Amino acid sequence: MRQERSQNTKRARRINRLVLVFSLAFVLCAVLYVAITNSAPAEANHIMPVHTANGTLHVTFIDVGQGDSILVTCGEDDVMLIDAGEAKNVQAVKDELDERGITQIDVIVATHPHADHIGGITEMIDAFEVGRVYMPDMQSDSKTYQNLRDSIENHHVLLIEAYAGESFELGGAACTIVSPDKDDNKDANNESVMLLLDYLDSEFLFTGDAEEWAENEVLGAGYHIDADVLKVAHHGSSTGTSEAFLQAVTPDYAIISCGIDNKYGHPHEETLDLLNKYGIDTLRTDILGDVDFVSDGYHLQVNIGD
Repeated sequence: MRQERSQNTKRARRINRLVLVFSLAFVLCAVLYVAITNSAPAEANHIMPVHTANGTLHVTFIDVGQGDSILVTCGEDDVMLIDAGEAKNVQAVKDELDERGITQIDVIVATHPHADHIGGITEMIDAFEVGRVYMPDMQSDSKTYQNLRDSIENHHVLLIEAYAGESFELGGAACTIVSPDKDDNKDANNESVMLLLDYLDSEFLFTGDAEEWAENEVLGAGYHIDADVLKVAHHGSSTGTSEAFLQAVTPDYAIISCGIDNKYGHPHEETLDLLNKYGIDTLRTDILGDVDFVSDGYHLQVNIGD
């Protein structure tokens, strides 16, 4: 009987020791977990954002006189060209690409078939490797337009009809076409491709030569057009940039691309007065030359060229 009690006592002691060991191990694990969690970098406790910046975004409004040309680069290799001015001024566009060592263009947007926007695109397609061209589906009898269509066909460049709702990626930037509507039948200016480029916290709205009619269509469709930078439509003409449209875009910067002492009187005083009314920083290529915006996706800065 004494021996049985002794064995029971030993078993109880072993059980108590095991319980103590497991308890100490549990406490030690808890202490280590708290220590590791508290010592980890602060960002490790945050969920990474779904969208992250993919390099640097450059949006350069090239001085091509009385015309439009905008070069967009995102990251290392992604390039978009929106218009290329008149053929006689295309060298300014080619020089800009050559200075940056660009030999290929992923996307060209031909906003509408007017020579001061598409005149230089033919030569750009001849000189650079081009992935695809976005252009509204409309006809024109002009020689400039026919030359462009021939160049696209001869170089086997993919031609995509540009209409509202179409979207594509350029590096880390999302590009959405908000006008023209596919079924609308309108004049060339109101057929202009309007494109919103969204790069995290930096947004740009490009408007071609769109007039108030097209702006109202975009407003009525309810597209997101709030942007930091607005490319003022039609070189600052009073036919575009209505107050309602400007209130929807709420830009910090307005860019006007036009020629020195041009015969159209662009930009018109009505447009300049409206931009001034809302305290928008207005930059003009006829006065400043090239205007280059740089963004890492969160911070936007502007550099003035020659």
